[in-house]
Amino acid sequence: MRTLPTLALCSAFALLVGLSGCFRQAPPPLGVDDVKELRTYGFDTIVDPQASWNPETNQILARIEAGFVLLDEGRDRQDYYRSTERRETVDPVWINRTQFAFGPGHGLIATPTGREVPSSQGLTVVTIGDKNGKRVLDPQTLTKTGYRPRVWGDRIIAQAEDKIIVVDHFGGVSEFGPGFYAEPQRGGRGVTFQEAPVLEADRWTGLDLRRGRLFIRWKPGQVTTLANAIEARWTAAGGVVATVLRNDPPQGRPWWEAGTDVFLVAGPAAQPLMIAKDARSAAPHPGGGLIAVVSREGAIDLVDESGAHRRNFLDQGDHPEWSHDGTRLLVEQLVQGKPDARYLRVAVLRLG
Repeated sequence: MRTLPTLALCSAFALLVGLSGCFRQAPPPLGVDDVKELRTYGFDTIVDPQASWNPETNQILARIEAGFVLLDEGRDRQDYYRSTERRETVDPVWINRTQFAFGPGHGLIATPTGREVPSSQGLTVVTIGDKNGKRVLDPQTLTKTGYRPRVWGDRIIAQAEDKIIVVDHFGGVSEFGPGFYAEPQRGGRGVTFQEAPVLEADRWTGLDLRRGRLFIRWKPGQVTTLANAIEARWTAAGGVVATVLRNDPPQGRPWWEAGTDVFLVAGPAAQPLMIAKDARSAAPHPGGGLIAVVSREGAIDLVDESGAHRRNFLDQGDHPEWSHDGTRLLVEQLVQGKPDARYLRVAVLRLG
């Protein structure tokens, strides 16, 4: 696998920055009753598909066995990328319309003696091209370290052991600091990160933290903490929503059985506000004002940022994700009688 050409990724990052900096007049915030389902479509997939929307189109990227698939509505034949080098293909993230990045599972590999040592796989960028009218997926190495990539302006932020790293468009790596699972404000200065991995084994620090704190860095030198919080996401207005655990995650059972609530921290001076009791996995609408959450019963609910209004939208679903323009809502659903399968359900919406 060759090293990623500098100019290609540089241009892609430059385009991303330019788009995020363009002025857009924000529509009025949506309420929970402003969303109507017009029709649905979907795709069969695997457990933990980690599906995500293209930041500019209605294309969906999802994991498959040893690779990824690009999903388009109405297209009979989907496009697949499978690693020919037995690379782990985990945590895909779109960089822009034609590129996505991924990494290994947790940055460790097992030796023949059973020891776990840091992986040298690092981050890979896949460019989607066209050749004779057919899509071509071109994977190229970005770094030899890091996993769980996220886009932060013109850079990628990722995990490396118990530290967070920042990767530039040349593949140069700098250390951000200690912490886990950074969630950057894609077009802004903010970033959140956890004190402990919480939902995965802590293979790095040796600390006995079953929950820990979420750090919200609004900008350098301005940090808020939220106790026992995970699953942070940035809102359109620049706030943060997160799932707060009431108790330690139980052993051998789903982690949300600890009891969960969704809180909003609207800004550096704001107090945390519980906006959804017995809920988790919040997904803020890109237009602002509205948030999709998963209820304790495994349904999809819509709540507003005040926490005053809540409406059930779907009887079953997990991992809600809005499309780039907020006109479609993707959820992951169980498939009856097929424990090793999932269904990606997309609702096409009328807003307002």
